Amino acid sequence: MTMLSFDRGYDDGGPLKDRLDKLLGEDGYLDRAGALGAEDDAGTLPIFMTAEGFLSGPDGVAISDEEREMAFARIAAYSEEHPEMVIIPGSCCFETATHAFNVVPVFHGGELQCVYCKRWPGSTESGSGKLWGLKYPDASKDTRALFRLRDLVFAVEVCNDYRRNHVLRFFEKEVGGDGVDIHLLPSLGVLPETDILGTYTDGREGATPVKHYIGFTHSRARKNGYFLHCDAGTSEMEKEKLTKDFKCTIHQRDGEDEDHTRYKKVDGHIQDGSKLVAFDPRPLPRSD
Repeated sequence: MTMLSFDRGYDDGGPLKDRLDKLLGEDGYLDRAGALGAEDDAGTLPIFMTAEGFLSGPDGVAISDEEREMAFARIAAYSEEHPEMVIIPGSCCFETATHAFNVVPVFHGGELQCVYCKRWPGSTESGSGKLWGLKYPDASKDTRALFRLRDLVFAVEVCNDYRRNHVLRFFEKEVGGDGVDIHLLPSLGVLPETDILGTYTDGREGATPVKHYIGFTHSRARKNGYFLHCDAGTSEMEKEKLTKDFKCTIHQRDGEDEDHTRYKKVDGHIQDGSKLVAFDPRPLPRSD
């Protein structure tokens, strides 16, 4: 597992093309992520993930649908050349003629496996006046919260959707069972690792009558499953501590945990001279 530490407001000042070149170019982020796993055996599943809004315009503004198509095509081409890697390039903020979207694309084997559409936009995302898009323009793509690769079940959501308990409610309604093998959360300022992340009490979907702190209780990772989180927020906290403890993290749910309160942090390693955080190979959880 490799994550890219991405800071909104600092790392998105240039055009999207520059960000894609750093991601996909020779010795770019994905090449280096692949090299970090070069000694892994054939049974591993390399995963790369970065934070919400990585695929956006300067300073986080939405890109056009044509720019989104170009970005997805470039990432799919890289994925075809490196079919073993799962690539979650954060989220993509884009607009069509009628709708605004914030979606998480998942690439594997040269194909777009899943495109999760964010349900609950932040105040800056809904300011364009366009309708908020809950269905990806390409209706052939699955926009639900779940997808499957290599006999593993993944869940994915974005930022505020976690606070509104979307994956957990969706899973229990549509699937049921103990949970997913890997829960993915790219975000901007939503930090389950802290003890201050609270529920909404606004009476809308996913709100609670009284505010309570969330932690990992909204995770849908099954026992011994993993919760992977990558955030784009910034803080006055010392950079390395912020990155390793809150921005690029993996937590594994305890095998005896009954209420999502026992998650153990998996330590990552910040690579010298880069924004990449690498994690040693972990046992793949297996669904029954």
